[in-house]
Amino acid sequence: MSSKKISQQKMANDLYQLVKKYGILDYENCMTRLRLKLKQKDVLDIELLKKVPGVINVIHPKGSDEYQIILGPGTVAKVYDEFKKIADSTPTNSTTPSLKEVANQVKFENQQKRSNLITTALSKFAKIFAPLIPAFIGAGLFAGIAGIMQSSVQNNWQGHETLQKWYSVFNIVNTVWLQVFLVIFGWRFAEAFGGKGYIGAIIGALFMSNAFTNQLWTALGTTTTVTVDFKEGANPVTVTIFGGAFLGINIDVNHLWYNWFTSGLTTVSSYADYHYLDGTLVGHSLDSLGSPHGSMFGVILGITGAIYFEKFVSKWMPDVVSPIFTPFLVIVTFMVFNFLLIIPLSGYLFLAVSTAFQFLTQGIFAPFGDALLAGIFLICVVFGIHQGFLPVYFALMVKYNINTLFPVLALAGASQVGCAIAMFFIANKGGTFRKQIASAIVPGFLGIGEPLIYGVSLPRIVPFVTACIGAMLPGFFVGALNQWGHINMGLLMPTGPSGLLALPMITSSAGVWQGYVVYISGLVLGYISGCGFTFLGYKIFKNNAKINWNLA
Repeated sequence: MSSKKISQQKMANDLYQLVKKYGILDYENCMTRLRLKLKQKDVLDIELLKKVPGVINVIHPKGSDEYQIILGPGTVAKVYDEFKKIADSTPTNSTTPSLKEVANQVKFENQQKRSNLITTALSKFAKIFAPLIPAFIGAGLFAGIAGIMQSSVQNNWQGHETLQKWYSVFNIVNTVWLQVFLVIFGWRFAEAFGGKGYIGAIIGALFMSNAFTNQLWTALGTTTTVTVDFKEGANPVTVTIFGGAFLGINIDVNHLWYNWFTSGLTTVSSYADYHYLDGTLVGHSLDSLGSPHGSMFGVILGITGAIYFEKFVSKWMPDVVSPIFTPFLVIVTFMVFNFLLIIPLSGYLFLAVSTAFQFLTQGIFAPFGDALLAGIFLICVVFGIHQGFLPVYFALMVKYNINTLFPVLALAGASQVGCAIAMFFIANKGGTFRKQIASAIVPGFLGIGEPLIYGVSLPRIVPFVTACIGAMLPGFFVGALNQWGHINMGLLMPTGPSGLLALPMITSSAGVWQGYVVYISGLVLGYISGCGFTFLGYKIFKNNAKINWNLA
């Protein structure tokens, strides 16, 4: 057995021995962290966890039952596997609890009720998404390769039919994953918040495409027939679109956004009553209904309602028929409930969130909004709440077909790398600190920033602040190019890797190669600004007795 394997086994065992007496409720891993949920909160000595070899840092929001043990990418998955083996093989204590233990449990449950709801929700979101991130990265790389193919022929496939077929193959992986994702997310979201996974999956499927919408309109509404004749001399084509009336309520098919029942659905203007008259194309366009554009917001609202409704139904449903009729009643109810209430609500929520971030990252405020968001992102990472941006990422994907926010936030990592470069030269030559930076700087370039944050900048405070300030400059740069250069750079997926690893997944409104140039320029600017502000911070505060630079 290799020493590396033994080391991971020992790390898992050391961690398990430290936490087992506090009651392990649940454990999960994300890309860099082992997340433990314990019965007893705020009693575990975090400093003991930090002393376990291989542990980078430990995060524990006060009042929370979750401990985030940062181990780094690759390592965390293997330690989790070893931790699971130990936990599964350890017999549980089935003895009758003492009065003191019962009292502690009651106290814990009361504390749970008063715990920070936002922290708990974000923690659960992290648990939901953590296992899915590698799939986003893999699908995103396929999408990036497809984007390069498309740009290489400037979207003109004439004479490049073979390349076009390969483009379709690579692009379909991304398309299928984004479709299936809502089903998987629905399942995991329902389980994380105390519901039935299969109910969450079905509700997620309702938001996948316009098939459900079209069937409801066919059954309960009216349809409109239009003639499509775009080419002079071509035979007219009759197309059925959805609209006109729903449940007896008249709906203006040209203003679907203004009606409650259609406000949460995407509209498609691809069908039109056009024809040629004496060589001139005349007519008018008609909107058709597409899929719900609330996407993740709708799935979250729908499943949340279904969880409470399922618990309500199960209270009065006889046990003998409950396994059959409870899920049936919940699903049928929410198929209709989604359409009448949740899809419209999620549409307006989607509009509010996307408009807010459009205000910050698009238009005249784009340079300042992007600077602000990049500047606070490292703080979000430290507190483990950066997963809270995920619903926003999906909203931006729906609106722009690219995630315009993620690369901006990723530039904060570039500033952190620049900060580490400065600290390398500030550190004592031949010292341990300089060696530690050297070992973590390459992963930092690849977007793995936790070792640099928790090992370099955060313990010394000032470098962390200068890294946050340094991140604002590349954020401003990207926003300025968006506003004044009309280059809207973004990621091809809702989430993915950062640093240099994100490059194959980058694109822009001006093309893939322009997106590469903008992103690389932002990274370089981040390296320079993080480095420069850190040198400046050291010059100002190096003689401050309250700051321990610990450069040895």
